[in-house]
Amino acid sequence: IIKKKGEAGLALKLAVENGVDFECPEAGLEKEVADLLEKGFAKEDIFASYLYEMVDNYHEHKIGEKVKGLTVEKYLESFINEFWLITNWENFDYSLENLERIGRKIFGEGADIKNPSIGKRTDVTIRPGAETEQTVVNEIIRQTTYTRDRNMVQRIKEAMKNHDRLFIVFGA
Repeated sequence: IIKKKGEAGLALKLAVENGVDFECPEAGLEKEVADLLEKGFAKEDIFASYLYEMVDNYHEHKIGEKVKGLTVEKYLESFINEFWLITNWENFDYSLENLERIGRKIFGEGADIKNPSIGKRTDVTIRPGAETEQTVVNEIIRQTTYTRDRNMVQRIKEAMKNHDRLFIVFGA
């Protein structure tokens, strides 16, 4: 189970088997999007950020090689549907064509979803000398990380009020 789901998967399995309460303190996509909109980010940029993160995940983890016949376009379908269900923005174009159109505005040549430019489009790290390579997508992902972290710490603080001990597994 550790090979497939990591230590978080093992911890969850052990908790279920032993009747131990557990919860996921992640903020969730709905809260993340609301927070980004409140901070003034454009819907198009939020859409692109979320989906290009999935694109880079597809390429980084070689998902197309692991699941024969799963193209990046097919891989993105469920993420687009999830994003649409959560946001349901009136008159918003949730298509792959619109994603790449937005991507061309942000990344120029690097917008092709079939292009495995891992870590360049969605990296949250600002490396010395690479500041000019940062885009609104990098900033959105950075802000989403802050939202997740703040939410997690808040949820942990609340749990400490009701429990003597906590066991926390954090990270991917």
